[in-house]
Amino acid sequence: MFRTVAAVVVFLVAGSGMRADLAERVRTSGVEGGIVVHVGCGDGRETLTARLDERFVVQGLDVDGEKVQQARKNILAAGLCGPVTARQFNGKELPYVDNLVNLVIADRPGGVSRDEITRVLAPGGVAILGGQKIVKPWPEGIDQWTHYLHGPDNNAVAEDRVAYKPRALQWMAAPLHGRSHEELASLSACVTANGRVFYITDVAPPAFIRFDGQWELVARDAFNGMPLWKKPIPLWSDHLRHFRAGPVHLPRRLVAVGDRVYVTLGIDAPVVEIDAATGEVLKTFAGTQRTEEISVSDGVLYLVVGTSEVFRTGGGLHTRREPDPTSFRHIAAYDTASGDPIWKHEAPQKGFILPLTMSVRGKSVFYQSTDGVVRLSAADGKPVWHTPRTTAARRMSFSSPTVVATDEVLLVADALASEEAAAQEKIQWGVHGWNEPGFNRRLQPTLCAYSVEDGRELWRVPASEGYNSPVDVFVVGDDVWVGSDFRCYDLMTGQETKTISWRGPNVGMPHHRCYRDKATERFIYTGRSGIEVVDMDKGCVGNNSWIRGTCQYGIMPANGLLYAPPHACACFAKVKLDGFCAVAHHRAGPSMEFSKAPALEKGPGFGKGTGEAGAEDWPMYRHDSRRSGIAATELPASLEPCWSAAIGGRLTQSVVAAGRVFVASIDRHTVHALDAKDGTRLWNFIAGGRVDSPPVYYKGYVLFGCADGWIYSLRASDGVLAWRFRAAPQERLAGVWDQLESVWPVHGAVQLQNDMLYAVAGRNS
Repeated sequence: MFRTVAAVVVFLVAGSGMRADLAERVRTSGVEGGIVVHVGCGDGRETLTARLDERFVVQGLDVDGEKVQQARKNILAAGLCGPVTARQFNGKELPYVDNLVNLVIADRPGGVSRDEITRVLAPGGVAILGGQKIVKPWPEGIDQWTHYLHGPDNNAVAEDRVAYKPRALQWMAAPLHGRSHEELASLSACVTANGRVFYITDVAPPAFIRFDGQWELVARDAFNGMPLWKKPIPLWSDHLRHFRAGPVHLPRRLVAVGDRVYVTLGIDAPVVEIDAATGEVLKTFAGTQRTEEISVSDGVLYLVVGTSEVFRTGGGLHTRREPDPTSFRHIAAYDTASGDPIWKHEAPQKGFILPLTMSVRGKSVFYQSTDGVVRLSAADGKPVWHTPRTTAARRMSFSSPTVVATDEVLLVADALASEEAAAQEKIQWGVHGWNEPGFNRRLQPTLCAYSVEDGRELWRVPASEGYNSPVDVFVVGDDVWVGSDFRCYDLMTGQETKTISWRGPNVGMPHHRCYRDKATERFIYTGRSGIEVVDMDKGCVGNNSWIRGTCQYGIMPANGLLYAPPHACACFAKVKLDGFCAVAHHRAGPSMEFSKAPALEKGPGFGKGTGEAGAEDWPMYRHDSRRSGIAATELPASLEPCWSAAIGGRLTQSVVAAGRVFVASIDRHTVHALDAKDGTRLWNFIAGGRVDSPPVYYKGYVLFGCADGWIYSLRASDGVLAWRFRAAPQERLAGVWDQLESVWPVHGAVQLQNDMLYAVAGRNS
């Protein structure tokens, strides 16, 4: 785990009397990607050099508006507008949400205080201020999430005292949606370590589910969402599986610990070790093909090798493009430093290692088989004890036991069966297999507690599975919280100790979402409509239907944030955030005060406009304020091209008025004017962020909203700024779609009616 003391670390930069160029300072800062802020950017020429490669997003800041405009022109000329930007600021407050920036470089910070710089730095972020290097430590009270269920012990509880209600946007990333609600989820796994997030996702076009899956392992910065690297996964599980048809092991194929990632880059590929900063494959572990589950503890890699599914070949389950099942299944341990195997353990002949049950804690490895619960020595893999436990061999594919390890007690939640029922349920391994659909769902899940020392049963209580997901079991201190109604029991005795009102108001959802809940040491995060927050002392404290987890995986509470991957649900569509979202709780202090600076700024083009749009013009999105899409013009029956112009980038629709065509290049932040007769380029204006919709022509001016939170008015004749108005309540930027955008963007298609302009600052996607 990445930890430092909770104090700012200051270094004296060697040779500070002779300033190195900006690129060199970025290179030697220790920052290997993310957001770089250059305070005092001037004309932007030096700022451009700070983008060493595609892992960096750079923004220059300056108090001089004319210098900022010149910097934007130089950035556009270099073809880097978007990944590199320039912005005017007040010289005191940095325009970013908390914990966002990876590197701040300021030769002369001026009125920007060290506290303000530290506020915007992400944990582990660096500031180079003249001759000093400042490193922001990892704050006390936030945690990482290195495995599917937090850690190798399967206790899905983050030691995080900062994550709370989702209230403030930290970052958003593509894609907007998962590919299908009815098939395999588009995200298989997600973990985070050392300020980075890693996930396995299907990036094929969502327009048609029959398109082949295109799976990738993606790395992003955990605090601003900027892309760091990605690696293709040529063969993964069949994306046309129904989403309740497994396989359950996919989230267990990815682990991140420190600066290393352990993953199978294919459904049948061996385990590899990857450099978390660069994506370089450092090591391949021999003999690990067909690994389904990965855990890492104290420098040892623990693997479940061999398949947990066996398919029928005649008229039953299909194996579209998936490899044949194996005849073996075992647990193996490898040294992460050398890559050498340490030991291998095979279950007794009558037993079969059940999926998602391997749990590692201290000097022990635990698992559940079809005939019992087993403790192995982590040092040599030899059995320490075996406690018989009858369980159903046939079950639905989404269902698996829950095994959570603590120092003294092993918790196992599963459908206990009588010996007679178990005999009726059991089938020969290799005939039907794990996802045989005939599971007898009348068997009631039970949570049993076993002594870690000798395997004897300590106590048992009723439990229940979630909706298409295993039983939730969370251990916090001496408390054991058991789903799905979250009763609290004493870890050692099994006595019920707390009763809370965990269910919130009825929001119209008939069932829980199809994934396991997660928790921190203070809260349980359920998924009944969105993300419900349940205080372990006070009960339900809030429902948040505007944000939710994704099928089969759910959410991830870590780094003081809540991470919600893209989903494919249509419920609450009018209010729900789309995309991969990271959200924070309320931000306290000055960062949440609305700005008192003047919201209107006048430019040299300010004045009374002239030049009404003609009857045959198209002056705004869909022609008029009614969005009628109808123009009073006639077209010939046969059309021929008159001209074309290469603007570049992703373009909005165009508008036409006063003999000019106006169009925006969205990701390059530019609005262009062309001659309507021959396409001659007349002028362009560079704004402070994306312009995602057509501008509006009005009485000689061009008006549009921008993702930087401002509304702009330009003189239509020459593109000179007339005025701009800050519609956002304050200057706060977050990471959005791999660039910097306001938390309150103004979508470009502002509305005009009766000499009044209407716009909304904010987002729902």
